[in-house]
Amino acid sequence: MEEAHFILYVASQEASTRFYSQVLAADPLLDVPGMTQFGLPTGAILGLMPEAGIKRLLGARLPDPSTARGVPRAELYLLVGDAHAYHERALAQGATELSPVRPRDWGHDAGYVLDLDGHVVAFAMEPPQQPEMASDAMEISVGGYSFSSDKARVDLELVHRYLSQESYWARGRSLDVVRRSIEGSLCFGVYAGEEQVGFARVVTDGATFAWLCDVFVVDAHKGAGIGKRLLERVLDEPALQGLKSFLLATNDAHDLYAKYGGFGPLEIPGKWMIKRAANE
Repeated sequence: MEEAHFILYVASQEASTRFYSQVLAADPLLDVPGMTQFGLPTGAILGLMPEAGIKRLLGARLPDPSTARGVPRAELYLLVGDAHAYHERALAQGATELSPVRPRDWGHDAGYVLDLDGHVVAFAMEPPQQPEMASDAMEISVGGYSFSSDKARVDLELVHRYLSQESYWARGRSLDVVRRSIEGSLCFGVYAGEEQVGFARVVTDGATFAWLCDVFVVDAHKGAGIGKRLLERVLDEPALQGLKSFLLATNDAHDLYAKYGGFGPLEIPGKWMIKRAANE
């Protein structure tokens, strides 16, 4: 075999060409009436052919492709460098999200969309390497809840929903920012069975400094002492021992952090400075 072509039958060659040009961030290799072709990373070719064109070519024996529009029978699975970027470009161009990019059982991080004609398109990538400073995942069970530092267990959609819609400090935070913040932090989850009900993360150099942030317990499980136990679990983490400074900020939980974590106010607040993003 010298070359493989994968041809999608489309309602509008022009609209689908614009869609895949933006999603693949590439210009067509060929764009003539009746056929558009894009090069794929492995050397394969993605073709776009009007439904009417293939019907004329093959005649009455071919079932009319337009009658099956939106009924998926196969998928286009693209292994790319940054699946999140491809997925977000597809959504920006009018694709319908089927499932966000997340870890899959077969080892890839993959997300799924429907393109303009209802074809299933998957954008997949190798999972990002975790920070070397992270210690082996540990799990303990207390009072019917499990507390785990296994980042693979974190429910990204739940964490994003809580932070972006319910928290006072991260309202409006995007899914991509939440994903990248988890990838770059030590993360701690609280679980009732398989359901995640709490979360915290720590940003640290693993030697001198740490920042505790994005701590929450979902409303349905508040009042069960989970916040206290989550804080204790974070502070017991082997990778966070012996640090010179452990920082956090809170509007209303000063007593909790002081009593169970030993936190106190900054001795000299005027020494600290902050640089915020220009759009904040």
